[in-house]
Amino acid sequence: MELSGWRVGVQGEYDIPQSLSIAGGLSYHFARTMRIYDSSGDEDKKLDVDGAPGVSLGFSYAF
Repeated sequence: MELSGWRVGVQGEYDIPQSLSIAGGLSYHFARTMRIYDSSGDEDKKLDVDGAPGVSLGFSYAF
């Protein structure tokens, strides 16, 4: 299976102490396509996927 498309959004990042950061944002996914392949690697189906809003949240810790 293969997914492709475009995403546009805004994301922010905040460092609590220097080693810990929190990131989050809003995005919109559009022009998405999903391709499904058979066992021999040939394309079996191609589906257009509707656009949708998205939210992201991430944490990172460096030591």
